[in-house]
Amino acid sequence: MANILNVKIFLWLSFSVIFLANGLNGDRITEKIYQRIDEGFSCFRRLNGTHQIGCSSTQSGNVGVVHYLEKKADFDWLLETGPDAPYVVLLPPDLFRREHLMTLKNSGKIAGVVVLNQTDTTLRNPAPKPPYSNDLTCPNKITGLYKEDAFSSYCDSNPWNPAGDGLLFEDFKFPIYFINETKLNQSVLLDDCYHKFNRPIEGTPPSYPLCAIELKAFMWAAVDTPTCLRRGRLNMMFNPQPSEYCDPLGNVNIFVPVLAANKSDGPVANRSIIFVSARMDSASIFDGLSVGADSAITGMATLVAITDMIYQFKSNIRDGDIQNVFLVFFNGEAFDYIGSGRMAYDMSLGKFPKPLKEENPSQSPLIGLEHVKYWIELGSLAPQAGTKVYLHTDPKSRNDTEVDSKVKDLINILLKNRGNLTTESVDASIPLPPASLQSILKKDLSIPGVFISNHKSAFTNQFYNNEWDTFQTISSYKLSKHLTEVARTVSASIYELATGKQMPSNFQVNETLVESTLECYLVNANCSLFNWLLNGRSNLAAEGVLPTYVGVSHGDGAYKALSLRTRHLLAMISGETLDINKTGCINSDHNEIYHYYWLGESESNNASGTCYRSTVKTSHAVSPAFEIENYDWASGEYSSWTESRWETFSVRIFLKASSLQAVSIFVFGVVVLLLSFAVTYWVETNSVLLFPARSDSGLNGNRNDSTAENDSPSQLGPGATFTVFILMEDLIDKMKLLQYETEFAKEFNIKPLSRHYFAIATNPGEQFYMFVITAAWLIRKGKKKFDTPQESDDPNATISNILDNVRRLGVAIEFPPNRLKQGYGEHVVFILDRLADYALKVNNFLWDQPQEQNEEEVVEEENGSGDELDLDQVEEEMAAQYGSDDDEYDKNFFNINIQSITPHVSQMRAEVLESDGDAEAWKIEVERVIPRLKLAMKPDPRDWRSRLDLLYKYSASVSNTMSSSRMMLQKISTDIEKNMERVETREKYLNSQLNGLLNQYSKTQEQLKQVEEKYSKFSVGIEERNQKLNQLNDEIQHIKNELDERSLNMTDGTPLVNLKKVLIRIKGELTLMDVRIGVASHILLQARMKQSTALQHLLLANSTTAITR
Repeated sequence: MANILNVKIFLWLSFSVIFLANGLNGDRITEKIYQRIDEGFSCFRRLNGTHQIGCSSTQSGNVGVVHYLEKKADFDWLLETGPDAPYVVLLPPDLFRREHLMTLKNSGKIAGVVVLNQTDTTLRNPAPKPPYSNDLTCPNKITGLYKEDAFSSYCDSNPWNPAGDGLLFEDFKFPIYFINETKLNQSVLLDDCYHKFNRPIEGTPPSYPLCAIELKAFMWAAVDTPTCLRRGRLNMMFNPQPSEYCDPLGNVNIFVPVLAANKSDGPVANRSIIFVSARMDSASIFDGLSVGADSAITGMATLVAITDMIYQFKSNIRDGDIQNVFLVFFNGEAFDYIGSGRMAYDMSLGKFPKPLKEENPSQSPLIGLEHVKYWIELGSLAPQAGTKVYLHTDPKSRNDTEVDSKVKDLINILLKNRGNLTTESVDASIPLPPASLQSILKKDLSIPGVFISNHKSAFTNQFYNNEWDTFQTISSYKLSKHLTEVARTVSASIYELATGKQMPSNFQVNETLVESTLECYLVNANCSLFNWLLNGRSNLAAEGVLPTYVGVSHGDGAYKALSLRTRHLLAMISGETLDINKTGCINSDHNEIYHYYWLGESESNNASGTCYRSTVKTSHAVSPAFEIENYDWASGEYSSWTESRWETFSVRIFLKASSLQAVSIFVFGVVVLLLSFAVTYWVETNSVLLFPARSDSGLNGNRNDSTAENDSPSQLGPGATFTVFILMEDLIDKMKLLQYETEFAKEFNIKPLSRHYFAIATNPGEQFYMFVITAAWLIRKGKKKFDTPQESDDPNATISNILDNVRRLGVAIEFPPNRLKQGYGEHVVFILDRLADYALKVNNFLWDQPQEQNEEEVVEEENGSGDELDLDQVEEEMAAQYGSDDDEYDKNFFNINIQSITPHVSQMRAEVLESDGDAEAWKIEVERVIPRLKLAMKPDPRDWRSRLDLLYKYSASVSNTMSSSRMMLQKISTDIEKNMERVETREKYLNSQLNGLLNQYSKTQEQLKQVEEKYSKFSVGIEERNQKLNQLNDEIQHIKNELDERSLNMTDGTPLVNLKKVLIRIKGELTLMDVRIGVASHILLQARMKQSTALQHLLLANSTTAITR
């Protein structure tokens, strides 16, 4: 026994030493194998009503050998020679072109693409050579104004975006990443990975091991928008962990009514409001890389300056017939006019800005399309090819002479107030470029509108809707001055349209505001202006740039990064300062007319801010297609774009072994597995010898030895996997004690968390956001300042801030911070649990010690008396008291020495027993005890005597009740017989009454059969006639289309204008010919006169000569 024990101890110590020797460094195996690369932007999937675009990996990720394509010649080696497919290709930005990607896509040898950018997230280094646009040549044509008329072909022959390659709308079955080539990543991807292991030497493929990369960007959505939404609804119905697969694209539109108005002032007059708008979004293939410097920001910055300018003369707006001016920032315009389409839809249905409610007295009046007098839109305005700006109009609406007259007036006023700005009106026959104004005119062609841009025909922006549309790709040295001139021209024109007068010279555009706005939007979102607007709580990475991508509609879009900062900027510009403190400002009544903003607060001084009351508002920028019941997704009437949900984006590299080595490792693993089975079987069969059971004889003497033998190091039990669920339930209980159901849930307008929300993976993106806002709330509950993180904030910075707060509590963090990015798991629950404990401690919550309640003994009475003894109970108690198991039986228990007690017994018997007690007391005691000495004998149900007694008892009971029951049953039988006779009589009567109807019914059925036979005979040729009818309808429709085209050509004023121009030119040429004819006649006349004069002189000379002779 001792030898076996020594062997076991030796084996345990040996395994412990080996384990400690291998695990002293504390690194995980995955961290030794893989090298993560965190600084990257992934391509993702979007869907519309008919297609899917973008990229997706497999659910487990795409793996391929790294190969760097530095020049075009490298493509040939990869596609023709490369033997180690699949490859993940590294491309410089100059080679990230459609033709190269389509070649790689069609080769079948590619598992992914990584674009290596030579700069950081602010894109400060030179961009690739233009043109470099990933949008279509005719953006938003499907949902535009001209999709089904004669002007639709204009863009096909004269594309607005000739640089567009349509790469944004391609579908790739492999992931594409955009990785910033910082020093670390450059060393890992190129030096330590490609150049060290994978670079071919003089065309010879490298040998193993090879450096491979895993790209993970799996998208849940597929096919198209209606399919994805249908699958999401089914998943929400039947999945125990429901989640959608895609979300509609959308955000908020921001609009500013210059003059506050209440519905109590009466309805708005028709054609009395001027709208000025700009778009605030752009697009890109990659998530988080859509700056949109010229596509969106130039128009936004100009409209901000116009807002500041108009508020200088807002008191003069109603001097004429104009009642108000609306300044609108549309969102989602890059994806089939989401924002403008939604606003036009709401205005046409009488829902803008908000549907009226009788119970709400503070509401703005409804604004419809009939109230719009003029619409001015600002497009791309960067001076790309010069400082000239162009005024575009719509030829369809100008077919109406009244609209054409108003458009001409608007153009003339803009040209009149151009100042130092060079402007040109585009030919009226050219349709509008891609603009939000198209969505408005689709609903109402009677609105006069002008679109102002920096291009006449094709876009001057060579990076339209591309990640390189940045501050460095536009003429930045004169950008602010140029936008200031455009803002002054538009503001002066609005002043003249509203008042009928020239704008005084004392109203000037704030060029400093334009420069600050451009800096914050294009260079550094952590600028001083935005920090001031957000009270020093920007929560963005240093030197970051806000993406202008519209995003998805779930959550409050008004609090997304770009929308939030733009709203606060407009509130500062247009707001009225109030002399109230922060509490009064925040608690002010936020009605539908005014909103209150507390701006300019310093972190060190909470009383340093200012309260602004502003009319800045937001409206939904989500396509109406998602609200219209039974919408036709293929119609193109409204935008149908959605964005797929995903789990996580990850990039990691590792070394890939050869096939032979992989097979060898596999075979070795199989051998080890079989050997482990053999060892396990041998240990199982010899377990009696290796692990002997504890003997009964050692119960007392060897108890300590057996205990010491069975002691072993503490190990995790099988329930350790479920510890996180227990901790999560404890966390929920602690948060309930902190009133999270009433405070946290209502603050963020969410449902209470489930008891296992952070314990398992459901939707990591959503879970991560819930984790950070929950942590922020718990930190604030701990009496510490911490701003609520936004969805657009840098996740690394947010996690770092949370962990800093946790470390200040004295909690040691022994895991990598990136473990929190997944939004679930033991580390997430651990952080929240520690924050909840601290919050409970700060709020003076103490856990009470468990208190034991003294329960009173309840005496159960049986058979009416608790003093009676139950014989069965007595026997059971005696058996329990004196009985014992064999294992616990002590042989010496009854080893009684009879002879040792015999003398005492003999002595007791020899003595006389005499009582010295009182006889009366004995009687009283006997009377008291007698009732307790009764025995209660329970009848045994198995005894035949008791059963016979029960049978006699039941027989007597049946006999007693039978006499009365017999009378009642006889009465019921008589009643039933009478009722049956009545039913039979009634049935005979009904049959007699229905005979005629039944005969008539049978005759009608025969007639119906005859009619059906006739119908079958006559319906033989119906299908042929229907086909002929359809053909005739098609011919009629074709003729109608031809008539419409001819009528459109007849009403088209362009040929007449051209004829007038030709006539004027002919008249000019005729006048010129008349002048030339007159000159020629004059010359001929002079020549004749000279000739006649010469003849006269000659004749005179001859005559003189003759006379002299």
